[in-house]
Parts: sequence; C-alpha cells; structure tokens
Amino acid sequence: MLGKRIGAFSYGSGLAASMFSFTVTSDLDKLRPFCNDLSHLSHHLNNRIKVAPEDFEKMMKKREQNHYLPNRTPSYPANRLSQGTYHIVQVDEEHRRTYTRTSVLDTLHKAPGGTTNHDKCAAHYCPHM
Repeated sequence: MLGKRIGAFSYGSGLAASMFSFTVTSDLDKLRPFCNDLSHLSHHLNNRIKVAPEDFEKMMKKREQNHYLPNRTPSYPANRLSQGTYHIVQVDEEHRRTYTRTSVLDTLHKAPGGTTNHDKCAAHYCPHM
C-alpha cells in the first residue's frame, strides 16, 4: 500500500462530518509532524467519563424527549465538558437557543471571589470572543 492514496470519512455527532485523504508512507520524517499535531488527543481521550450502557441509554432517552421542547434549560453538568466546548444554556419560547463556552471564558470573566460573570453570555454575543 506504500504510495497509495486512501480516502477516509469521519462521521461526527450528526452535526458535522469530514472527508479527507492520506498517502501511505514509510518516511517517518513526513509522519512525525502529523503525529505531533495529534499529541493533545491523548489528554482528551484519557479524560473521558465512563458511563454504564444503561445510564447512557437513559441520558440519551431524556435528551431525545427534551430536544424539541421550548422554554427549557438543559440539565447536564457543564463542568464535565472539555475546556472551550460550546454548549447550550437556554431554549426560549420561540425555540431560540443560547450558547456559551466552558472554561476558556472563565479567565476573561472572573469576578471578585472567583465566580464568573458569563452566566448569560452567549458565545455569539460575548465581547471577549
């Protein structure tokens, strides 16, 4: 397979997917920059939260039941999301969604006493983005 180009497809969470190609090589000098660029992934993979299949099914069922409901605030623990993750904080009566971003904003919005001031700061309205 050396020298052959391979097409690959990555299906995301339903929101996005990507198609890409790569060429098989035995040249480690060409492979090293690619591997170095992926070095941050092991940290994210090692910090995943293990959930029993039954619990995962319950969470997905609840999400499915609530997904299209207006006037709701999601009940998942945002502190379990990775740093910099955008997440939904509110759905209003018109089904408009408000999002914010975890952790990265905390350093920009620190208030006295260590609390954060971005509770209602939607990512697309945040002056610090």
